[in-house]
Amino acid sequence: MHSENEQLEKWFFRLAAASFLAAGSISILIGEKISKVLLRAVVAFAVILILCKALLFVWKAISPKQSAEGKEKNSRFDIIVGENTSMEQLAATALPKQGVAGQINFDEETGMPDPQTQADIIKKMGWGEEDHVQ
Repeated sequence: MHSENEQLEKWFFRLAAASFLAAGSISILIGEKISKVLLRAVVAFAVILILCKALLFVWKAISPKQSAEGKEKNSRFDIIVGENTSMEQLAATALPKQGVAGQINFDEETGMPDPQTQADIIKKMGWGEEDHVQ
């Protein structure tokens, strides 16, 4: 994990250096004085580097922690969005998988019900009744 962070920091530094060169070269092209060119380039470098470091800090803060066994623990992000139970607890209490994914009525897994059952469903929903208001 330590080498991944170092690799990210190298890429962030390269991005900041690219912004330094871009800001400096654009300032030179528009004919600014050398002091303004340097100031703009340094400010661009500093802003990009600080934003990247802040992104890395936030990423580390909300990323899941790895325990010695390699199992993930709840991250701060899970707590922020209101998750109270761990993923292991959710997996243990989840309903057993049965039927087709997304299928609500498992009786219809093999196909549509017979016409009588369909008519009963429609009557229960109130669609089959005609209201005659006089």
